[in-house]
Amino acid sequence: MNYKRIFAAGIIALICLAIILLNTPKNNGKLRFVVMAPLSGVAGYLGQEEKQGITLAYEQAPNKEDVDLIFEDTQGNTTYALTIFKRQLALGSRFFYTSSTAQTNALLSDVMSEPQKPFMFTITMMPEQTKNYDLAFRIYPSTMQEVDVYADFIKKKQFKKVGILTLQLAAYAGCASYLQKLLPDVEQANEWYKNEEKDFRIQLQKMKDKGVQALIVNGYVPHIRSIMIQLTELDWDIPVLSSLNSSQLQDMPYPIVKNLLFPQPAFLYNTTPNDEFVTLKRQAKSYETFYAYETMKMFMKAIATAKGKTPQEVGQAFLELAPYEGLTEIITFDENRDALLKLKLSKITPQGHIVPVEE
Repeated sequence: MNYKRIFAAGIIALICLAIILLNTPKNNGKLRFVVMAPLSGVAGYLGQEEKQGITLAYEQAPNKEDVDLIFEDTQGNTTYALTIFKRQLALGSRFFYTSSTAQTNALLSDVMSEPQKPFMFTITMMPEQTKNYDLAFRIYPSTMQEVDVYADFIKKKQFKKVGILTLQLAAYAGCASYLQKLLPDVEQANEWYKNEEKDFRIQLQKMKDKGVQALIVNGYVPHIRSIMIQLTELDWDIPVLSSLNSSQLQDMPYPIVKNLLFPQPAFLYNTTPNDEFVTLKRQAKSYETFYAYETMKMFMKAIATAKGKTPQEVGQAFLELAPYEGLTEIITFDENRDALLKLKLSKITPQGHIVPVEE
């Protein structure tokens, strides 16, 4: 009877071992590049556009056989993202691409204690997010780069009072104070809102009553759509400056968006594009795809030129690529390893075209 129990226990142990082996990815000496992005949920459209750019660049790379490309859907959930991150670290992953401000903050805080620090790209809008982590890079505009564009417009129009309607998110926390530094003589009347809010008329009415001449909106595209509709309901004809993903404009009628002004990458107005640029622009839904494409192309090139395969060696090779003649522009980095990117304030024409405001 005891022999039967021992035999049964042995069989169970072998089955468990087989399951573990079957579910453990075969590395074969390849680098594991893990893309952690919201591929579903409220911000899923952003993650899908980033996935498109990364996949296109990876498939074109001559050294793609050296890298295993892995996509993880974080669903916009920071706790779940951390679980995925720790699991991937346990599997030997050391190269990551992450989007979403809260998620990236959590991951960057977590990796500080890692004995083998991973290499990370952050594709979020929080300024100086890469500052305290020497293996983090960003090729994506920050909120402060967008505020620079807003400030130029406000200054040219000689507005004396502006309102900022801000989503309660870390990426936007310093916008008001930064704008105050840029425009110390411009009065502000500001309001906050939460992610789950859908009715913004109380906040908007308060700012309207205070004589605001231009409105800055910080938040996700679904919020901005609702805000533009509610401004029309309040009969408030005012310039609205907002971050915006152009792919979400397609079903918004012109009367709703005629006052909407938004930063767009200067490269979208490239008058002498090459064939690669034209091909990508034909496929891409928005600039999210372009920045993800540039990031992956640079990473694959850094892998090819690095002296070794450690995050430190690849990070050094990545830095040495700059100034990098990218598909979009010449890419350089500041002291925090944030790319210095050119933006233009843009608008929508009655025909549905996106053009610079000065046109």
